[in-house]
Amino acid sequence: MTGRADDAIGRIRAAARNVPSRLAFAWGDGARGRLGTGDESGSEVPLPLWSLLRRRARRRWNYVASVSCGRSHSLGVSARGAVIAWGDSGGDGRLGLGRGEAAHTPQEVSGGGLGGRPALQVSAGDRHSLCLDSEGFIWSWGCSADRRLGIAGQDASDDVLWPVCASKQPGWPLAGVKARSISAGGRHSCCVDDIGRLWVWGAGECLGVMPGKTDPLALPTMIDDDVMSP
Repeated sequence: MTGRADDAIGRIRAAARNVPSRLAFAWGDGARGRLGTGDESGSEVPLPLWSLLRRRARRRWNYVASVSCGRSHSLGVSARGAVIAWGDSGGDGRLGLGRGEAAHTPQEVSGGGLGGRPALQVSAGDRHSLCLDSEGFIWSWGCSADRRLGIAGQDASDDVLWPVCASKQPGWPLAGVKARSISAGGRHSCCVDDIGRLWVWGAGECLGVMPGKTDPLALPTMIDDDVMSP
């Protein structure tokens, strides 16, 4: 086992040698462009996302500051606050680029009014995506099943192809309160607000709001202290 581990470490070091700092790497299953390396080849060792070094990409994004991996797509936030996506589109809009084909290299997500708003964090779920912008607003897009997007009035059978600011929709429970962090799960979503409260929405059986509750929650619901206590 030690020999295999040493060999793997050696290959990782070789892959990283002479690569500029702050360059994103990806490894694993490459199907549908989920690695963002330009093709669908998989890799057991980290591969640089060379497209991020192109002059146009460096001028627009500088570098990718953080990433989030979903089941078959990934999201990133650039140093300048742009949202970037790559991988499987799934036909449900999870990339925020419409129903187009898979994105084999990182693409900027600028539709739906998100473009130009600096992002602080992104989170990729199985089939949906979340973004937290610099004003504390939450954006969501992708598969609407189980109400995982938290968009008031959104039909659960209609996918959202472009980012929508859920925080600005009528009936948003966090009105006047900013979100501090977000997380997209398989069929649910959650956030923590700026005073430390946890909010959840989406597939009921995933949320832990109350025992036996399986109905989806269409909008964020606060988890109270009784539920959080051991």
